Amino acid sequence: MALAAAMGTLALATSAQAAVIIYMEDFETSEVADGSPTFNTFAGWKSTLFTGGNVNELHAGTYGSHLSEIDDAFGIIFNTTLSADLGINFADNTDYSFSFDQFQRNDQGAGTIGVTAQIQTVGGTVLATENFDAVTGTTFSDIANRSVTFSTSGGGEVGQEIRLLFTSTTPSNLQVGIDNISLSIAVPEPSTTALLGLGGLALILRRRK
Repeated sequence: MALAAAMGTLALATSAQAAVIIYMEDFETSEVADGSPTFNTFAGWKSTLFTGGNVNELHAGTYGSHLSEIDDAFGIIFNTTLSADLGINFADNTDYSFSFDQFQRNDQGAGTIGVTAQIQTVGGTVLATENFDAVTGTTFSDIANRSVTFSTSGGGEVGQEIRLLFTSTTPSNLQVGIDNISLSIAVPEPSTTALLGLGGLALILRRRK
């Protein structure tokens, strides 16, 4: 009975979850020239340009006079879609969290441009989508961390490649800034209680010898 109790305690203690990052892009190592024109591919991210739309790399204090604290990010304009196929497949029974920083270019006015973020398969099936309002300020403290979550459970997406996608949601000639993109999964993490459970189990086994 004592052994069974110890095993039960250990099982409960190992149920804690830790986030493990499986993809990250901060655009710091993929720089293009300051004030670059419209581009179609940047750091593995591809743009689909609608009429009048574009994406630009944003630099601190240069192109567009955006936040001086932000160096190397991207701006999305006028319903332009930007996406990346990660080369990572969905695993079954897994919790995913897609996060990023959203900010407002300080030469274009606060509270003007929102963004939609999605988790998809490369086939275009939308698995999770969130609409985020415009950031209401143009200082470093106004950078907003956003997240979209999705959990697999035996669905058709399992085994398919992951796509992350952004679309600006304001039809105007303004840009929303995006930076520090990551995708993480939740994995079991042994806790301090679990380690104590292991110690107790070892003691029980020792006494039985």
